[in-house]
Amino acid sequence: MRRAPQILIALTISSLILTSSRAFVPEYDFSFSTGKDTKYLIAGELNFYGKLIGKEIQTGTLPIDFITWINISNPDLSSTIDYLADSTLSTISILSSNMIVPDVNTMYVLNITSREIKRFNDANLNLNDMPILILGVEEYASFEETLDYGMISFGEIEISNEKTTAMFVISDDKLHIGMKNSPSFIIVPLSLIEETKGGYSFISDNNGSKLWEDSAGNWIIIAKDSPLNLASFSSLSVILFDKPESFGLEVRRSTKLPNAEYMLYNLSTSLSSIGQNSIMELPDFLLRFASPFVDILNGACLVFNSNDTINVDGKEKNFSKVGLLRFERATFSINKYEETISLSGEGKSTLIFLGDAVYNDIPVYYIGGLALPLHSIALWLLAIAIFIIFSIVLRRKGEEKVFGIFPLEIGQKEKKIIKRIFLILHIVFAILTIILFDSAFSSIFGLSFIPYLSRNIIISITILSIEIVFIATCFIMFGLPTRIGVNTLMNFIGLGKEGKNVGKSLALVVMWIFSLSYLTFLSNALVGLVKDIMMGMAP
Repeated sequence: MRRAPQILIALTISSLILTSSRAFVPEYDFSFSTGKDTKYLIAGELNFYGKLIGKEIQTGTLPIDFITWINISNPDLSSTIDYLADSTLSTISILSSNMIVPDVNTMYVLNITSREIKRFNDANLNLNDMPILILGVEEYASFEETLDYGMISFGEIEISNEKTTAMFVISDDKLHIGMKNSPSFIIVPLSLIEETKGGYSFISDNNGSKLWEDSAGNWIIIAKDSPLNLASFSSLSVILFDKPESFGLEVRRSTKLPNAEYMLYNLSTSLSSIGQNSIMELPDFLLRFASPFVDILNGACLVFNSNDTINVDGKEKNFSKVGLLRFERATFSINKYEETISLSGEGKSTLIFLGDAVYNDIPVYYIGGLALPLHSIALWLLAIAIFIIFSIVLRRKGEEKVFGIFPLEIGQKEKKIIKRIFLILHIVFAILTIILFDSAFSSIFGLSFIPYLSRNIIISITILSIEIVFIATCFIMFGLPTRIGVNTLMNFIGLGKEGKNVGKSLALVVMWIFSLSYLTFLSNALVGLVKDIMMGMAP
């Protein structure tokens, strides 16, 4: 119990240090819109808003003549089919390796081969490896719940020799989809109109007992329920639709990251299950480095094949083929123009990688092609001036004191106390410097060596090594001139060797103030090194 106050003080100081690290990390206002050739991926905590509108479809394209079902003895079903057959239907397709349509009020299962009809009330439809089309009258889809972590992109998939707009969602969380606006819906296996791999479906009651099952996929289900709610449990869910309406995303940096290796491994399985053989196999290196990949893409937007303009703090910049934005929070809207799905985004970013450089607003002075930071130059000039003035110009002559005061008369006991206090402070500040830089690295780049100590020691050592290189560079830029200046002043006032720890401690504090805003500036040297290595490896 005696140590409780000390532990509390230590935790409070550490918390303040970590909070200050985020305060010193700069954020840049950004906004951009993508062109028709740009591909993109958004990742983090995903909160959906707006609608996905179904694609209009004629009943004649379905493998069933609705007229033959009108004169059925069940008036309720007959009137429903009559209404659907006489209406303009739209469809939204869902490709998922595992999904459920829970608590449907009434379902009619129509067997196309035998013309048999079965009715089920308050039951659940379970679909395994069974992609489906959902048809309704002027239907649309909305997404009811936030994904703790997910990746999302938009593109096209060809169904029945026709390209269809698609939304791709990668997540280990359950994706809730609400089908709305139509009083009844028709559920059709995709295998009826497109050759797909075999799947399995069954209907169960709320106790889990199976009431009906099928593996042939030769059925159509009419669901009398609105809205019709679905839940996809697949690592990859693909939603095919016509166009978005006021649709977008609010994306935040997630605090509940998934098991990255497990999620990406399941992604390969899901790709195979929904028949996307062309992209079935994920690269081995992606699986090996899945965790850092997901950490970086947490609160992030990645763009490919882009030369789009991005506005950063009122300045226009351009992506060079690829780009990466990292942020705590950002909003994105999805729009469709002439068959092209475009993305517009805005927010505050801690990292803006433009493809050939990392954006920063550090003031620099160019000597040839070398950019020298003005803050560091100014600090070095100040340190040199202090050294010249207090070590050479005001150098003590014999026993005579400078200005009749310096050096001060400080006893050996007081000197030892000062030495010990600042030695302890230096050690504490050195440890906090590593923690501070690691926290800033996590905020800017998404990487921290601490979580990997128990997960992957090689990745942890790699991240720590990079951080140490940055710390050493920042020490040369800001810590060393501060130490030279402070040690010169300590020697001038009479502390001598005992004052060296004062210089060491204050050097680290000055590093904290200046260095964190320079991490993006210094990362450009790393970008240049990687580019040179890749160019050297090219044939």
